[in-house]
Amino acid sequence: MNFSDNSRKYHLPVSELIDRITILEIKLVLDPENAKDYLGELDLIKADVKTELDLRVVTLNVKMIQTLISLGQMNLHIWYIKDKMKLQIDDPAAYAENMKLAHQLNGLRNQLKNSLLNMGMEVNASRVRSNTEMDGLEIDLGI
Repeated sequence: MNFSDNSRKYHLPVSELIDRITILEIKLVLDPENAKDYLGELDLIKADVKTELDLRVVTLNVKMIQTLISLGQMNLHIWYIKDKMKLQIDDPAAYAENMKLAHQLNGLRNQLKNSLLNMGMEVNASRVRSNTEMDGLEIDLGI
């Protein structure tokens, strides 16, 4: 693995770290009892992201902002769908429908992470996510 800085705690692509930040932000709101743990992990991840972004020129633009917001929204939607699925164990049809939707949204989520990679947040093209299928879900975020 080639990483720009061996002092990093998490050796993941920046897009994955940003994805993790959005998930931790959701957990801070929905599980405040464990906020201390989430805040500690957030600090470590943010330090890694800063280290990587300091090593390359990344210009913040409207497309990047929209992608970051959309990534957080996809994670929140997937979170809520999975919560619904926990209540649908006795309803296989509803469970399967929500499982499909979660899979479709995860494909879109991976497209968003790939978009961040293509915006200069990662120098290693092998980091591109391949599971980007949305299986018939028609969403155009205009990104």
